[in-house]
Amino acid sequence: MPRYVTVKTEAGTLRGVESLGVTAFLGVPYGEADRFLSPEPARAWTGIRDAVTFGPAAPQVDTRVYANGSMPEVLSLMYPRTGTPVEGGPMREDCLALNVWTPDAESGPARPVMVWFHGGGFIHGTGAEMMFNGDRLASSGDVVVVTVNHRLGLFGHLPLDAALGERFAGSGNAGLSDLALALEWVRDNISAFGGDPANVTIFGQSGGAGKVATVMAMPRAAGLFHKAIMQSGPITKVATVEDGDRLLDRVLRELDLPRSQAAGLLDISMRDLLDVQTAIFYGEPMRFGAGLFSNAIGLGPILDGEVLPIHPFDPGPAAQAADVPLLIGSTVHDAALLLNEDPEYLELTEAGLSTVLRRDLGDQAGETVARYRAEYPGESPRLLWSRIISDLSFRQGSIAIAERKLTQPAAVYMYLFAQETPILGELLGSCHSLDLPYAFNVVDRVPFVGQQADRQQVADAMSRAWAAFARTGDPSHETIPAWPRYSLEERATMVIAGEWRVDKPQA
Repeated sequence: MPRYVTVKTEAGTLRGVESLGVTAFLGVPYGEADRFLSPEPARAWTGIRDAVTFGPAAPQVDTRVYANGSMPEVLSLMYPRTGTPVEGGPMREDCLALNVWTPDAESGPARPVMVWFHGGGFIHGTGAEMMFNGDRLASSGDVVVVTVNHRLGLFGHLPLDAALGERFAGSGNAGLSDLALALEWVRDNISAFGGDPANVTIFGQSGGAGKVATVMAMPRAAGLFHKAIMQSGPITKVATVEDGDRLLDRVLRELDLPRSQAAGLLDISMRDLLDVQTAIFYGEPMRFGAGLFSNAIGLGPILDGEVLPIHPFDPGPAAQAADVPLLIGSTVHDAALLLNEDPEYLELTEAGLSTVLRRDLGDQAGETVARYRAEYPGESPRLLWSRIISDLSFRQGSIAIAERKLTQPAAVYMYLFAQETPILGELLGSCHSLDLPYAFNVVDRVPFVGQQADRQQVADAMSRAWAAFARTGDPSHETIPAWPRYSLEERATMVIAGEWRVDKPQA
């Protein structure tokens, strides 16, 4: 039966709950920060603090309000509690908390630690989403899993030092500083939970993979992690100081404030600041296309010269992460999750394929469709569209990062997730975020996955591969084919589906 377990951290004693062989410590404070300022470690407490409920999510806009096409239905299947990443929990600016799942907090050898950075770009999401609750991965992989909440959107990435002075230096990367502070908490406390602070893997998907990339280039984070996994978020560049300055001007215009009164941003309500974020980033429908990762992102980390002095992977990887092995990849139909908001996606015909692709490929659209159609003759027009766009964005971006990382000594492994979901009339194929419940081995909890007969088999194998990589830097294990390192000569890529196989698309 479940029982309470207590552990002592540097800030005080925590009480979690053990159930089915895994103890969860939820909503653990790792830091605190005034609005826009750099975070500080959480204050100590006396007595025993219960850690049995998730902490509040970072302030964010409800994704359902601006969803188009089939996205409302998709969101209800991705987030079955409420249809939003917040999953029915509260939002507060005081959101610097993390969650820990451990197979045994009291005895046994120190286990690998896997620290998860959630997706949602840099504007929404939470470490409490059902798709990546860490209990199953902790149990099946014999690892300690940590998920992190941190500041997002304008609260985490609005550069104010030029307007408000040195006290606000780093405000454009406050959300990244939160992540670094969380890793410092792991270094200082995870041994109390049975984890090995000398064997920490950071991993994330979508915007979470972008967070992994940027943390790999943060001087403050050097030495705090030892392996990295990037899933469907191959960000190579971040915004510039000039981009951040334009963002600040836009925010002030929305509030009808001159720069001389920028301090007013400290006093407006959380809701009003979210309304400004909505006006700037949700005002017009976004057209998703092949150039997703070719330019700097809109609201997120900034190349400020201090917190983040270099681009993550442009022109190359950060020297400080030279010895950090990398596992990187994408899904076959990554783009389908975003394209399904486009009215053309739902009704796309074979004749319309070249037309929609001409926006990205110009005169090469017809030839590209012919080549892909010959290779995938039975695929629906909409999934073929998403496959092509995914190759041109997520997959090419992942390959570019992998090949730049090859200039360093650490191993690189590449994957392509090909397991599909049958939901909504096979609308989405192997889409963005579908890999999450497989990596965390929670496919039975998330309706988004569907009811395929082999789903548990794939989840068991994938979660074991992720845990094996965290343990040794090599994702191979006995239930999958041998997984070769990625190289320019062979470009070995593990295709993850009901039948795992290694593709070698040589140059």
